[in-house]
Amino acid sequence: MHSEFDYEITSEKCPGLEYGVINGNCHVVLIKLPRNETIFGYRNKYAKMAKELRNRLDCSVICANNIGDDVSRKYDVKILKKYVELRGFYKPEFSFIGICEGASFLLSHMSKCIEFKKMLLVNMPISYKLGETVNLLSNIDRNKLKFVYGDKDPSYRYTPLLKRMYAEVITISGADHYFSDKSCSFIDIQKLL
Repeated sequence: MHSEFDYEITSEKCPGLEYGVINGNCHVVLIKLPRNETIFGYRNKYAKMAKELRNRLDCSVICANNIGDDVSRKYDVKILKKYVELRGFYKPEFSFIGICEGASFLLSHMSKCIEFKKMLLVNMPISYKLGETVNLLSNIDRNKLKFVYGDKDPSYRYTPLLKRMYAEVITISGADHYFSDKSCSFIDIQKLL
């Protein structure tokens, strides 16, 4: 399979952790994936999304898989900072796209570690952590935040609360949690950032 990425990063200290990088300008977008997905995804959908995003905004894009431990949380911040340093970006801007559990990760962790311009959270599970989600959202500027939910996603039922209290919510008709049979709609989500 031909990689859509300019290069890939792995770590010996944290086996299973991987990043796909596409070079662009000093606006750096981190795409945090669902748990246990590769940086490519089914039919290369994450790499395709990253490439489309870079082509549209000329931004740099880093896709980060999600192995769900504290070591990987530290690596995400290190990778972003190292990338900015190596590219010589003087005043970088950061935006985030989080998908499923990756959205929860960005909201709970990265939003506290790195100042961001925009955050797009896709099918973020909130049903079992509603109180925690409400607390996290109360500390974020709602103008920087958008949610995207497929109307077949289990957490879709909470979108009226999100709309009323916190942020813009975009609904994708017919999409389930994984955007099964909706890969083009999934890749196009990057246009909302």
